[in-house]
Amino acid sequence: MTEAALPIPEDSQAAAELERRLTAAVRPELRVSVLPCEGPGFYPSIRICRIEGCDRQSHAHGLCATHRMRWRYQGCPEDVEAWSAATPTAMQGLRPVRNCEVEGCLFGVEGSGLCGGHSRRWKLAGKPELATWRTTQEPFHDRQAHAATCRMPWCDRRVHGRQPFCKAHYARWNDAGKPPVEQLINQALHTYAPRLDLSQLQPTMRTQVQYALQHRIDTGRFETSPRPLKSGIDFLAQLGATSMLERSFEQWDELVGQYRMNDSSRAFTRQMFHLVDAVAAGDGWSGQYDRDVWDMQVLLGSRAHRVRFLRFTPISQPWLRELSKRYIRWRLSVEISLPQLSRDLIALSLFSAALRQAQPEPSGLAELRRSHLELYLASLRLHYETPQTRSGAVGCLATFLATLQHQQWDDSLSAQVQFYREDYPRRPHREPRRIAEFVMAQVEHEDNLSRWHDPADRLITEIMIRTGRRIGEAVGLRTSCLLRDGVSGEPYLRYYNAKMKREAFAPVDDQLAQAIDAQIARVRQIWPDGERALFPKDKNNPTGERVVPDGTFRRRLYLWLERCDVRDEHGAPIRFTPHQWRHTFATRLVEANVPIEVVRRLLDHETIQMMGHYARVGMQRARQEWERARKVNSAGEVVRLDPAEELSEAAYASHALSKPGTPCPTGTAAWPRAPLASTLTRACPAPCSSPPRSSCPSTISSAPSFNCRSSTTAPTSASGPRRRTGKTSLRSSASLAPSKRPALPMPTGKHTLARRIDARRQQPLLARRGSAATSRSAEQGSGCAEQAAR
Repeated sequence: MTEAALPIPEDSQAAAELERRLTAAVRPELRVSVLPCEGPGFYPSIRICRIEGCDRQSHAHGLCATHRMRWRYQGCPEDVEAWSAATPTAMQGLRPVRNCEVEGCLFGVEGSGLCGGHSRRWKLAGKPELATWRTTQEPFHDRQAHAATCRMPWCDRRVHGRQPFCKAHYARWNDAGKPPVEQLINQALHTYAPRLDLSQLQPTMRTQVQYALQHRIDTGRFETSPRPLKSGIDFLAQLGATSMLERSFEQWDELVGQYRMNDSSRAFTRQMFHLVDAVAAGDGWSGQYDRDVWDMQVLLGSRAHRVRFLRFTPISQPWLRELSKRYIRWRLSVEISLPQLSRDLIALSLFSAALRQAQPEPSGLAELRRSHLELYLASLRLHYETPQTRSGAVGCLATFLATLQHQQWDDSLSAQVQFYREDYPRRPHREPRRIAEFVMAQVEHEDNLSRWHDPADRLITEIMIRTGRRIGEAVGLRTSCLLRDGVSGEPYLRYYNAKMKREAFAPVDDQLAQAIDAQIARVRQIWPDGERALFPKDKNNPTGERVVPDGTFRRRLYLWLERCDVRDEHGAPIRFTPHQWRHTFATRLVEANVPIEVVRRLLDHETIQMMGHYARVGMQRARQEWERARKVNSAGEVVRLDPAEELSEAAYASHALSKPGTPCPTGTAAWPRAPLASTLTRACPAPCSSPPRSSCPSTISSAPSFNCRSSTTAPTSASGPRRRTGKTSLRSSASLAPSKRPALPMPTGKHTLARRIDARRQQPLLARRGSAATSRSAEQGSGCAEQAAR
């Protein structure tokens, strides 16, 4: 079935029932052929012409269409205010007719400033000087006493002969073909007044247009004025259509695309079809379930603002379509969001397309096999590029199959028809989505924030940066969003978490609270009473309830980034999404050592596991934390210090090891890179009398290897340690004599930290390893140095 779902009823009883429903729904003031478009319902924007006394809708420069045309004819004066003050309100054709210049004459002017009778007398007199001749004439008192006044409401001139109008208006009536007097008067009164002429439509179509106009006025979401809607009404009149349901939606859409009309008229025609179709079908599930396209506004009303229709037409198998409808209805009843239901329908449509490729195609749920799921997986690989999207599609169908088994809607489904863990595409590792601090410094700079054209957009930006709110939560704030603690007076932001479907609170600072108060005051200037949107939509928002769309703020954000010329560390222009501010907010909290439970409460997450996506840290930050937590000395041993000790960092400096090289008795050893094996045995770099694999201390277990560069040393003097005089390679180190430098005693007692560090620098590495290593080295007489790095 097409989207029309139900064509116009052919029997007269059903058509009469539809007409009765529509007529009962339309208010009496709208059941007219010529509909005057006046009042706030037709002009939700409440923009009135700036000319005093003109109550028509304003357009450019604050003028209505007629006054703006007059302003253009007069050369578009720059001072619009002065021009408006000097412009009369009356329009052409609605002004009083000029009176005869003869004093006391009540007839209108026909020529030379005189009425018809005085004009003929002046010509018979030979056309003397008019100003002097005028003073010698008297009005026609007898004719004026018996003559009636012109029928035009704004004209007080006497009628022309036996006609109902004065001379000027008689000519206008004669040019119009002498229609009925009341019709001419009504037409003259509404020449410049906004109106919609429905007299050319068929009776049933006229009622449907009236119903659609009433719905448009009551909702107040769109501006209802005659200019954008006139072309659509003329299209229906020329087509001679009797009802919107005589054609399907696709046929109407094709006809509308061929006819020359504006976008507002096209949208109004499509909306009128859906409204009339909903009346014909009935309310609730009884009118929507059997259809292949569900209108969510009929089922949910204003809550269906993100997804209007759910379409089952791509699902070609009848058995699968029926199960899909039942599944979607059940998911809707358990408060699953409309965007998720739309994704479920897309997955079921792709599954239906994969089943059509099977040989043979399954005719029921009992014939469904594991091979059909494999076809679905193969089609997803061709349809979607990213593994994340494919994984979501697999999850949608897996939930559908699991629901069939749990709800026991059909027991014929085999238990083998299910997805396994290996069927889900492996998602690649995603780096943290936080914005670099180099970029955030530019974004948060006062000079760049002042480049926002609208203070409301700047406030949305600051709320998202400082509180970590999602874009939907920020733009959806109400004027009552700011609360204060009754005890401390601290401000809190109240918002609605649409993802968790609950109201939540977040602390804000005083500066942000003042900015929110200023925005509330700006909204109150337009709508003083009631609760309104904190960031109301600019157009088609008469009540102030509609908020700024997410896409509108995104477009403004990208333009703002271009104006501010925000660039990354490499000088390239940068562009990010508003949700990355939430990642940045969470990452800043984690790096500031805020407890993870507090971060969860600030972000209003359900579980701590949801924080893993935001709490990711970069490699540089991870290495800093690793080096801070794992402190080792020059021998590779972990140094355990009390963090509360005031001199803990200074004490670690005494244990620190120079990374480029580590001294040993025979030279310097390079810093170990990484362990090569769990147990390594290396040869002693100096001659040793002990067997190398039994008692020599050069045999090290679970220690990384390193390169040793031996050196020739000078004898130790009494004044200080010996100095290196030359370097040789490791291959020639066997011929060198072992070191005989004595160990210097470690200062004891109340020595200062500086003396302890100085003494440690002079002490050989072997003596600093502890008593056990020192005793073994003394017995063996070896000058080996053991380097252990973990």
